[in-house]
Amino acid sequence: LLTQFKDFGESNVETYKGVQKYLDRELEGHQFVVGDSFTMADICLLSTVDFAEWIGLPMDPEFTHLKAWHDRVTARPSAKA
Repeated sequence: LLTQFKDFGESNVETYKGVQKYLDRELEGHQFVVGDSFTMADICLLSTVDFAEWIGLPMDPEFTHLKAWHDRVTARPSAKA
């Protein structure tokens, strides 16, 4: 089993919200993380965002560009597999 550090995780919730804010700004005007082409960066970010949701850190609804990106990426056939 892995050692869990609950205090560390809880102390970084605000940091993750800051990351969401940064990503939202960066995605404005872009279809994907690296411009307008789907890349490995999108795959990595999707797994991170989905894992955060799974552990109870949902995407803040105010980040509309991040949400639109997530919707776009999860609509891809490869994401549904």
